[in-house]
Amino acid sequence: HGPDGRGDGPAAALYTRRPADLTQPAWIRAADLNGARAVVARGVPGTAMPAFGAALPAPTLHALADFAWGLRGAPPPPSPPAADWWPARGLAPQGPAPPGATPANAGLDAGRCGRCHPTQHAAWRTSRHGRAMGPGVTAQFVGHGDRRAQCDGCHAPLAEQRADAALAGEGVTCAACHLRGHAKGGPPAPVLQRLPAHSQQAQPVARFARSDFCLPCHDLPPSAAVSGSPLLSTWREWAASPYLPAGVQCQHCHMPDADHGWRGAHDPEAVRRGVRLTVADLQLDGGTVALTAAVENVAVGHRFPTTATPRAVLQIRQLSDQGGLPTTAQSWAIGRTVTHVAGEGWRQIADTRVAPGAAARRTYQVAQHPDAAWIEVTLHLFPDWYYSTVYRAQLAQPGLAPAAAAGYRQALADAEASAFLVDRWVQPLPRP
Repeated sequence: HGPDGRGDGPAAALYTRRPADLTQPAWIRAADLNGARAVVARGVPGTAMPAFGAALPAPTLHALADFAWGLRGAPPPPSPPAADWWPARGLAPQGPAPPGATPANAGLDAGRCGRCHPTQHAAWRTSRHGRAMGPGVTAQFVGHGDRRAQCDGCHAPLAEQRADAALAGEGVTCAACHLRGHAKGGPPAPVLQRLPAHSQQAQPVARFARSDFCLPCHDLPPSAAVSGSPLLSTWREWAASPYLPAGVQCQHCHMPDADHGWRGAHDPEAVRRGVRLTVADLQLDGGTVALTAAVENVAVGHRFPTTATPRAVLQIRQLSDQGGLPTTAQSWAIGRTVTHVAGEGWRQIADTRVAPGAAARRTYQVAQHPDAAWIEVTLHLFPDWYYSTVYRAQLAQPGLAPAAAAGYRQALADAEASAFLVDRWVQPLPRP
């Protein structure tokens, strides 16, 4: 509903029926406080308003409804600040540098920022933000320059990047988040300094510490939905999870201690902290090996894995002393499988992702192989699984331009190298 409750919050533009203006008297049908409490508890079907009755204890629920009810007839909000720190898809030109600006403050390339912020710059260079304009993206532009307009908004959002190839190659560069009209912005939390503050300090901006800062590039509107959910809906998944009422923001998990590496699906340790592999009910009965394996989402604030790009694979198989026995292997995909049909658009084939706090359970029941000495359960993650299928399809196209082919080959190699083992469970089996 926005900081002043006027229905102009960061997610309002995602919905065809905008959130209610809580400062207006008629925002609910029942014009009393009990009606407000019912709305907060039960939600409003057919709108973006969810039900919080199961997520919040009664005292908190009533306090929230009381607060919203008290916004009726609120005075107009103060004038917005001069700089808009909303990181929307595609940013307006920064304009001329202010008088007296130092070279480090006047430039837009990340290298200038790195001279004073080497730790953040080093982490950014290895991040997905720093590699957002990679070979898999630029290969699509060969012979199709008009596609840039669809990609630049998120992959190279500065207006100046459209005419500067070197700057565009930086992807989501520092200035995309921290600079507006050459004014610097940063998180509101104070930073301990050994030296006195200087004139080029970043102004504190509350949005830097909230999940809505990530919203423009990590969610698509409902109009882009495929089988009821947009291809990119990470923010909405978080908003529907227990993490929103608990106050856990994207930055808490993906930027601990202001880490500018944005650890996510490509970071094995980050993934291992978020999911858990458990095995139960191992039984050997009549020559059959049976067990149940579960992949639990224990600390991921959205579905695991989010979007249609990554894919997790749970595999159970029997092993001999020399290795795997292929005839005993069973595998299950955990992810969202979509396909694009020419002339028709996107179609969803399956969605087996795991919601926050939930688990995906699979049962294995296979005859014990005569050479089986072990039973193994593994969970692998392929962060760029969907992209790899696209790159292979493009490389199979006849007459592909050499520059595009080189880009797709490099992107495919990078995608395949990103796969890793999340967890492994193994236990010996008695010989048949």
